[in-house]
Amino acid sequence: MGKEHLWKRAVRRSIESARRHPRHCNFEQACDLSALAIDNLRRYLSAGDPISEAELDRRMSHYLARRAEMERRIAATWRSVLVTI
Repeated sequence: MGKEHLWKRAVRRSIESARRHPRHCNFEQACDLSALAIDNLRRYLSAGDPISEAELDRRMSHYLARRAEMERRIAATWRSVLVTI
């Protein structure tokens, strides 16, 4: 048994999973899924209340800033964690 960085293990396992279970999606299906994801995020950020586009943009920028900060912290952690394989 050896040691490997957690992020390398996650990438390797993701690639292996994609090879075992490929997803078939054409361009129109990908566009539909993207539109659905954007609509769901807008609904989540508005908490179901009708709000203005400016308020939605403000909430979206705050959400994206928090997400980017969290991604940076997680990336820093993943680069340093070793797991036993």
